[in-house]
Amino acid sequence: MMAACLAPVRAGGQAGGFLRQDVNARGAALAGALTSDTDDAASVYLNPAGLSRLAKPEVGASHAVLFEDTANDFVAAAAPIRNWGTFAAGYLRQYSGGFERRATPNDTPVSFSIVHSAFLGGWGRSWSLPDALRPAWVTSDRPLETGLSVDLVRESIDQVSASGSGLNAGLTFRPRTSLALSVAAQNLMA
Repeated sequence: MMAACLAPVRAGGQAGGFLRQDVNARGAALAGALTSDTDDAASVYLNPAGLSRLAKPEVGASHAVLFEDTANDFVAAAAPIRNWGTFAAGYLRQYSGGFERRATPNDTPVSFSIVHSAFLGGWGRSWSLPDALRPAWVTSDRPLETGLSVDLVRESIDQVSASGSGLNAGLTFRPRTSLALSVAAQNLMA
């Protein structure tokens, strides 16, 4: 299969940076360049347009130990509904523990943790092109795939926390099964 995609921009250390971690082994193996080939429940996170490719209900989960006391967990479920497209939900959590804080150098250290979490909801559907607009080289019945997802994000460090939301969109043009061009945009509306 030949695919073209816009790879995600990495932003480690920034607020919401945990949302740019790879959530499955396939994405990690491709260094995050999974935009046009996503076709499972993780599409709610990677590219919601990929939800349109699901033929049956699916559940997926992953757990990754990153470094020190840091772990990244992801779980997602998706189900196609006839004539409506595919609906999905997911949960992402990154936890880091073992940090210490002190008010002064002589105080007893107090342990704290950093927790990032996101609830995701998404929808994806494929569309056919009218015969008048379909070029002869387009052989797929439904070459246009679209998707939207919403993120509800919460980050907490010690006793301080903040939350926000984001809207993500995906678009894939798949003129034949061996060729796809995709665009996925995160935080269109933060």
